[in-house]
Amino acid sequence: MPRVPQLQQKSTNMEKIMKKGAWSPEEDQKLRAYIMRYGIWNWRQMPKFAGLSRTGKSCRLRWMNYLRPDVKRGPFSVEEVETVIKMYDELGNRWSAIAAKLPGRTDNEVKNFFHTHLKKHFGMRNNVPLKTRARSKRVDKIKETEKTNAGKAQEECQLIMFLHPAAALLHVTKTK
Repeated sequence: MPRVPQLQQKSTNMEKIMKKGAWSPEEDQKLRAYIMRYGIWNWRQMPKFAGLSRTGKSCRLRWMNYLRPDVKRGPFSVEEVETVIKMYDELGNRWSAIAAKLPGRTDNEVKNFFHTHLKKHFGMRNNVPLKTRARSKRVDKIKETEKTNAGKAQEECQLIMFLHPAAALLHVTKTK
């Protein structure tokens, strides 16, 4: 007879009746009212006390991305668009860091805005995909440093050849 592991979890009735999909206005109102009255204390237990058939994770995401009073609604301003482009060039797809520069905008909203509005218009700049632009800036900086160092080495070599003609003969034979 095969041995059954002791720590095997059985699904509870609560997990079977968890609602998925779009949130109804009634659910939004229940969550908003509960948080306004009792505050945020434990996302995992909150749905049960708020009378919702949702997971704690789902409630948290709904609150953070849509229902919070300080979340901005509406289209992005020109300044916000410029900030997103500039920060994406610097940070890449670090949406939380970019959203931190845009008060009232969530990381999810910034990411979705970028992928739906900006990526198709600015998908390629100078034949370089936007995803690699931040990385390529660092590479360009390294190449610039290498060019500067190579230029200094060449100047030193020319100075040595000027001061010591025998070194010039040695240099010519090495390069051939």
